[in-house]
Amino acid sequence: MFGKKREKNPDRVGIGRFWAWGSREVSETCSVLMLGYFMFYCTDTLYLDPVILGILLAVSRVIDAITDVIAGYLVDRTKTRLGKGRPYELCVIGTWISVILMFSCPASWGDTPKYIWVLSMYLLATALFNTFLNAGETVYMVRAFKRGQIIRVQSFMGVISSIAGFAFNIIAPQLIAAYAPAGGGWTRIAIMVGCPVAIIGMMRFIFIKETEDVDADSKSSEEIRLRDAVTILRKNKYIWIIVLFTLFTNFASNLGLQVYYFEVILGNVGLQSVASALTIFALPFVFFFPKLLKKMQVHSLMALGAGMSIFGEIVCFFANTNLIAFLIGNFFVMMGALPMSHIVRLMIFDCASYNEWKKMPRMEGTLAAIQGFAKRTGGAISVAFGGILLGLIGYNAQMEITAGTMMGIRFGQTLLPGIFHLITFLILFFCYKLDDMMPQINAENEAAREAAKAENESVSAEV
Repeated sequence: MFGKKREKNPDRVGIGRFWAWGSREVSETCSVLMLGYFMFYCTDTLYLDPVILGILLAVSRVIDAITDVIAGYLVDRTKTRLGKGRPYELCVIGTWISVILMFSCPASWGDTPKYIWVLSMYLLATALFNTFLNAGETVYMVRAFKRGQIIRVQSFMGVISSIAGFAFNIIAPQLIAAYAPAGGGWTRIAIMVGCPVAIIGMMRFIFIKETEDVDADSKSSEEIRLRDAVTILRKNKYIWIIVLFTLFTNFASNLGLQVYYFEVILGNVGLQSVASALTIFALPFVFFFPKLLKKMQVHSLMALGAGMSIFGEIVCFFANTNLIAFLIGNFFVMMGALPMSHIVRLMIFDCASYNEWKKMPRMEGTLAAIQGFAKRTGGAISVAFGGILLGLIGYNAQMEITAGTMMGIRFGQTLLPGIFHLITFLILFFCYKLDDMMPQINAENEAAREAAKAENESVSAEV
């Protein structure tokens, strides 16, 4: 019975493997959202200067971007009995230790030791542990699932990460309101969140093995050299398009002003829980991704998401202090973010297949790292600009908030991201054409793999 069902649907993943793979999405989503409170923690608990923080965070993101490329190259060269990408899942533990320590900076220290401590832990979490997690994930996935399974898994991962984000964004504001004002409150919050999700995040490593052979031809299985990465950057123009829209997307989403919007404009940081609760209604959208991707191309679905985000940001700006209108606009922003967040990896897979088609190493890890480089760089610019913007508009947690400050927060939280989502839409709609070539590329790659496999079997038989 089960065998026949699998023959009819070779893309079937199985509920156990699906949830095991998605377990790390819980950990990653929560760690990213927890780091999103970094600026708020530093300005409102440690009373550090937002402009200095923005500059230092920008520097740290640049370092993070550089380590992304190095990590991708190292992952592509990895060969262990556990696999190529799977061993790097152990970095989940290091990420959460760093996050907990980051939110445990003694408030009695002087400003300089505070800056050194929080930035050091931030770098460990993002530029080391999380960097290797991201660099290894694409390599791991393409060796754990078939192409059709990857589309289903990657599409439905949005459900898990959205549920995790939904739960975190409801619980976190309440924990902050309850514990943050007390001494050591942020440490308690980080431990209460970090310990359980770190355990959950290790389920992928424990239960999912690398079983797919995508290195059948001799070119793919050769030792990866540094010049291979340079060749790919020179000959694969599509990765540069991905880099470009990734930069703008991550600038739009990393300004870090939402908590200030709820605190200053709406007057209650706890209302973030309400906004997050409504995002649960966006989750059914991801169930349509596999069907939509059979009728439309990947870049078209992502462009649709960017368009929804633009509409939502405009609604949020004009909402001002109207909570209902803001929640409606924010819902569209969240809907728009789902395709951009959860199917961009399909573009990385296609770029790797394009490399193979051009008789170059696939180098999924390097391609993912290059996209990660763009993600971190866009985030670096965004975080720096967010901190500088807070300084320019005169935000100070210990002083009265002016009308100019409020307008600056409104603009930075809504219209500014909307502008960059518009640029993303234009890039996706007019520049990315690889989707048109993929049927031919996949067919010819599969034929080449079968030929290489048959040749290898023939040589082995002769020996």
